[in-house]
Amino acid sequence: ATQDVLPVQLSAFEVSVVESDILLLWRTETEVDNLGFVIERRMIAPNEREWEEIAFVPGAGTSNQPIDYSYTDHSLAVGRYVYRLRQLDRTGSFWYSSVFEIELTAPSSIELMQNYPNPFNPTTQIRVRISERGAATLSIYDLLGREVAVLLNGEYPPGPHVVTWNAAGLESGVYLCRLNAGGFTQARKVVLLK
Repeated sequence: ATQDVLPVQLSAFEVSVVESDILLLWRTETEVDNLGFVIERRMIAPNEREWEEIAFVPGAGTSNQPIDYSYTDHSLAVGRYVYRLRQLDRTGSFWYSSVFEIELTAPSSIELMQNYPNPFNPTTQIRVRISERGAATLSIYDLLGREVAVLLNGEYPPGPHVVTWNAAGLESGVYLCRLNAGGFTQARKVVLLK
């Protein structure tokens, strides 16, 4: 941008790890013709990558009041990341924020989280955290113990993994979702309600 005054006065920008996600928080004190913010991410380790646009958060346009913004980056592999904001104004001008580096480490435990939504019809998301690289299976069973779906089956890196299960061909009822990884087994009830 070739303006004397920036269209947005950014007063805070923070990046932090919350469970297995990375949370970005920023605040503006004033905004003039702010179209919004492009969130850009670059992985540093273990694999160097180019900057990539991962999200757009709309701005408030013109405001003289402080405004808080946030974005949560989900399902990242373990590694070091760098984030920056590219603020766009309605004239097409833009500027970059400072760059923030953060490291996402492997979870210390293996966990099968409750699916969401629950009850569901016909799709739901199931999140698991794996603490070290190794074989993992995520299977769905009916209450008679019959396997009705295999959602994960193979070797997976440490970190969070999100799987979407589409149960369109199954009857309404309670099912068991079971994770086996690294000698660890955990099960949760999931409810299909058509």
